[in-house]
Amino acid sequence: MGHELEYPWSLYVTRSKKKTSQQITLQAWEERLKKIGTFKEAEEFWQVYNNIKVPTDIYGRGDYYLFKGDVLPEWEHPANANGGAWILRTEYMEKINEQWLNTQLGLIGCFFLELMPHICGTEMCVRMKRFRICLWIDTIEENIAMEIGRKFKELIGQETGLEFKKHFDEKILYTL
Repeated sequence: MGHELEYPWSLYVTRSKKKTSQQITLQAWEERLKKIGTFKEAEEFWQVYNNIKVPTDIYGRGDYYLFKGDVLPEWEHPANANGGAWILRTEYMEKINEQWLNTQLGLIGCFFLELMPHICGTEMCVRMKRFRICLWIDTIEENIAMEIGRKFKELIGQETGLEFKKHFDEKILYTL
């Protein structure tokens, strides 16, 4: 018996696009999404984590998604549909592996405490050595989003450069 987590978590990756079309349908997205596994104990997390590449070892393009319970990494999913994400974009490789690990540990270890019901998951995107970590939440309500954003900054040791966007919208709602 291991150390049970408060919530089960699932790790996903995306497969390469088969078409060069810019239009992405939900069906095409779901075909690209592959679940690596679901874990309910800390030891299971480490078994998965220790057998995948860290962001700086991904060549070209790659995405990881760590999502809570039955929540899928899709904007259309009911838990995500009215929410948004805190976004860190960086080209600096020095801290990104640690920031990604800390984000995952913060989620599975309930770092966000009473705000955990609002946390949906996290995403790591690598694009030709440019990196993006997104923390998906279920609301755009300013007080909740800002409190989560401040805790996210603390978790990843980021002084500036976070922005919050609603899913389905390119407009930046909040910055930290």
